[in-house]
Formats: sequence, structure tokens, C-alpha cells
Amino acid sequence: MRIALIPQTLLCILCFAGSARAENNYDVLDTTGQKIFSIESDGLSYIGGGVYESSNSDGTVNFLNKDGKKITAVIPRDCKACNAYIEPSEPSAPVEKLLPSALVEISSVGLHGIIDGAGKIVLPLHYDKIRYLGPHTRLVTKFNRAKDSSETYIFNTQTQKFSATPVDPEMQFQPESEGLISFSKLVRKRLQNIWQSGYVNENNDVVISLAQPMPGSFSNGLALVRPAENRPGLIFINRKGENPCPQILGHSSFIDAFAVASTVELPLVLGIIDRNFKFVVPPSYCKIEPVAKNIFAAKEHEEDLFEIINAKGEKLFTMPGDVTEVGYPIKENQGLIIGKITHATAANDSSDTQTTIAFDINGKKIFEHPGWNGEQKDGRCVVTTYDHQNRFSGVSDINGKWLISPRDSDFALAEPDRLIERLHINAFDSLAFKRGHYDQFEKFLKDFDFIGMQRKEVENLLGEQDKTQSRDHYNMLHVMCGLSFKTLEIEYDHDKVKRWRFNTNEGKGAYIDTNMIFDPDSPAGQQKFIKKQSSL
Repeated sequence: MRIALIPQTLLCILCFAGSARAENNYDVLDTTGQKIFSIESDGLSYIGGGVYESSNSDGTVNFLNKDGKKITAVIPRDCKACNAYIEPSEPSAPVEKLLPSALVEISSVGLHGIIDGAGKIVLPLHYDKIRYLGPHTRLVTKFNRAKDSSETYIFNTQTQKFSATPVDPEMQFQPESEGLISFSKLVRKRLQNIWQSGYVNENNDVVISLAQPMPGSFSNGLALVRPAENRPGLIFINRKGENPCPQILGHSSFIDAFAVASTVELPLVLGIIDRNFKFVVPPSYCKIEPVAKNIFAAKEHEEDLFEIINAKGEKLFTMPGDVTEVGYPIKENQGLIIGKITHATAANDSSDTQTTIAFDINGKKIFEHPGWNGEQKDGRCVVTTYDHQNRFSGVSDINGKWLISPRDSDFALAEPDRLIERLHINAFDSLAFKRGHYDQFEKFLKDFDFIGMQRKEVENLLGEQDKTQSRDHYNMLHVMCGLSFKTLEIEYDHDKVKRWRFNTNEGKGAYIDTNMIFDPDSPAGQQKFIKKQSSL
């Protein structure tokens, strides 16, 4: 498992070019909020073993010990470190150097390779692109410039062997799960677009072939995939691609010993099955959600309140009527059952607010916080709230006591006695925009004269995009079901911004060809623009 900084690409297609600014300030705190060290960085993350990874604006990284001192990694001369990986089997005992088995991606003059923490070459510095697939697997691409072509192979970092054959460039891969790598491929047959999908092993052999676009990840030897006949629900398959119980449809993966399921005869009536595919709670619910280990939230009818039940179907307690959704189980959730209360705001404001409420398995309320409860680890919870325009984060213990009261920061949980705080700045944050914080675009318009800006500067600030004639497109929002999207479209004239607009699923917006900013008096979700004054 890669636990270093990973560019997220599920909700956006932004390229992660280097930031044009280095104004991101990070503090590493103890659990009482006392500062241990500070650093100016484009990104700081804890990668284990007492080692922190700090990203630089040029795309390289430095490594720090738990006191914030730079660690001199054994990196070949004239090379730069790009990313670090620590394998999940490694101990987490603090060390003052990179673990010898840590993997570090290096680059030099556009070529990439991999070394371990002791400087031993794992993959020579000969390759044009490396993509993480799993703890021991990478996609490695080599361009043949003479033939204007490329070949990509699966590389095993343990055996240092490549797959016997190159991968199909049309295949889209998802990270490895239990030794298998899922793929999807869109092909055209008889004037129709048809998905081919399945799983390959590390040698690029297709071991399971499917007829649906998105195969699921394997967990405990089973994966949930969409049946070819496109009926409601999903089916379980084993690592041979066999359906061990054709009469059962799955609605959740197995968490420990149980999963939510239905029958093919009644695909929308849910119950709970054990590992033998036997119903331990007969199908009688319209909704069941796992909320903790062997604990579920269930409704017999949509208008009912959530009943918290165990894997025997025994009722533990009833959620309050204002709980609109329940939280999915978090691995280290300390046995908390999380619910969310949604509060509608004014009619002209599309931004609802939420309250997170936590119970124990007996129904005793442990805490209630405005906003939503994010990462939980080592008895600590990150809680984030909004007040329309601004976002505030704090850290509480699992009893709801504030360790750090909410403030204008982002928090990440690092070591058991450490927190990472990212301090917000008022200026535009290029890296935050590239990572999907599109509220940064408001600051971008204030800080820069967009109209007339050189393409190179736009790409430095917002990230480089694939070109379509004279226009660039940035996905500002994309909901996975495909029903909602928002893109920023930029039109250039002689490599200078001529005009831009927002396009959404509801239609194309009007072009803006003068420097404008968001009207601060317009409601959230319905922003209007006003002309930018020369004093801004």
C-alpha cells in the first residue's frame, strides 16, 4: 500500500505540474496543539517509520525526520527524488533514515527509475513514465522516439521482472487488489461501443474476462462486479472468475464475516449474508448500510427511521429522526456509529450544512459536531465545517472533546502523537487548485489578470491540459454518475487568454473577455461576476 502523497484523479483530470508558488505553510503539532516544527512546502505527508515527505514546487521531494530535519537519502548524483513508498509489511518503529526497503522514485532529465532506501537500483533510470499500481507493482512506459511509439509493461519491484508482454495501451487499469489488477477497455463492434474488462496478473495474463465496464476490487477472495445482463445489484466472483452463489446479489463487500445482499427474485429487498452465502438476516429491508464491525443501519421503508441492528437482526437502538445518512465503517473508527444531519439553508442558497453525530452501540450519544467527521485514527477525529465561503477544521478525541478547536486550517493525522496542520493563506494556492480545491479559482481571479495571461503561466498555475484546437478544458467538478459536471473552458489567441467560460450539464456559459471577479454578495452556488477594479 502506498502511503505517501498520491495525486488523486477520481474526480478530476488535472495534471500535477509544479506549483508556481511556494506559499503553503505546514506545522507539525502534538495532540495538544503545541508546535513541534514548521516548514514551507508544496505538500507535507507522513509516510511512516518516523519519516515525513515534503514536496517541492519543481515536483521533487525532500525527506524529514520527526524533528523536521532533512534526511540525506542515498540518491544517485544528478537525480531528484519524486515520490517515496513504504511497503505495508515494514515496521513503523521510528528511524532517523529512510527504511532500507522503502522505494523512492527518482528522475533525471525527464527519465525515471526506482531505488530503495539504501540507494540500491530497483529499476534503472531509463523510463519515461512510472505509475503506481500496488505495493509491488508499477506500470512502466518507455518511448521509442525513432518509431514515435511507446510500450508499457507491468513491473514487479520485488522480483525486478517485467511482464512477458506489453499492456494494451487502450486498457484502463485500477490499483492491484490481492494480486490481481482490474482493467477496462472500450472497443467498437458492429457500430456499437462495448466494454471489455476483467483482471490480469503481474505477468499481464488475462485471468478473468468480464462483460461489464468496471470490475470491483478483491477483498477476502471475492469481488463485486456488475452482471452482464445489467440487472439491479452486483454479483460476487472468486479469483477464478466463478460466481459461487448465482442466486445471490451483493450490495456491499464482505466486512469481516458479513455482507449486505438480496436474491435475484427480489433484487431490491435486502438482508445480511454470512461467508457461506446464507442469510443470517432475511431480506426484508429497503436499505441496509454497514456502520461498524458487524453493525448495520437498516430501514424497512424509505420513510422509516434508521434502526441500528447487529448481524443477527437484533435491534440495538433507533437513530434520531433528523439523521439523514449514516457513515460507512472506518477501519479505525473506535466502534463509533456515525450519522449525519443535513440542514437546509436559505432558499437562495444551494449550500446545505451538516452536523456529524456519533453513538456507541448502545445508542448513547458520544459527540455532536457541526460539519462532517473525516479521518479517524488513534482515538482522534478530524472535523471540518463550512460557513458558506470558508472552511474550518479541528481535531477532537472520540468522546467529542476538542483537542484543537476548529480554525482556518486543514489537519491530517500522522503518528500517534503527531498532527499535520496546513495553514490557509489568502493568496491563490496553485497546488490546492490542482488537487481539486476549486474554490481557489475565486482567489485566482483576484490575484491575477486572467485575460491576456500567457498560456505558459496559466499552465504553471492551473496545470497543463490536453489541447483541443485553441481551447483548454479543466474539469472543475465531475460527479461519478456523470449527471453533473462543471468545466472551465479557456480560449487562446496567439498563446494569450482571449476569453473563458464555465460549462455545466445544464449548458454552456457566457464567455467572459474582460478581467472579472466573483461578486462577494452573490449566494453560494449561484455566483455572479463583477468587473475587476484596477486596485485589486
